[in-house]
Amino acid sequence: MHLIRGRKEVWNYSIPRRLLSQEGAKFKNLGDCTRLSDGNILFSRKTGTDIITPNKRVIWSYYAEIGTEVHSVQAIGTNRVRLTQNGNPAKLMLVEVPSGKLTRQIVILTSHLDEVHDQFRRARMTQAGTFLVAQIDMDKMIEYDKDGKPYGRWTLLRHGQRPS
Repeated sequence: MHLIRGRKEVWNYSIPRRLLSQEGAKFKNLGDCTRLSDGNILFSRKTGTDIITPNKRVIWSYYAEIGTEVHSVQAIGTNRVRLTQNGNPAKLMLVEVPSGKLTRQIVILTSHLDEVHDQFRRARMTQAGTFLVAQIDMDKMIEYDKDGKPYGRWTLLRHGQRPS
């Protein structure tokens, strides 16, 4: 991650590329990243999500369950995080910070339970309390209501593809 001001890098942060886990060596990669109102940074790292301070101290972490991945995270107010956990089942989760208490969990549709990495990327909780999710494995954007029921679908177009 790099913070640029006036065309100059004023801050950077890196995560280790490889992680030894119970599943063996796993590659990590950065996903979502948001600078919060207090200056801290919330980001996903495939194996979970962290909040770090400007002086690079990790102040909160969520670790993905074995066999799952986290590529999407969003701050909800000042004390909750919404994350999408790819897996079997895939879930939208609301977690309190810093306690780590799970306050809401919604199982969401996926067409490839065995291909966890390619299920979801960007997901956002809207002001109306719905969830808008980019579902890579279905080539669709699906909006879920607050109970996890889909009620809107949009087909994603690949680069160079025209609407039919």
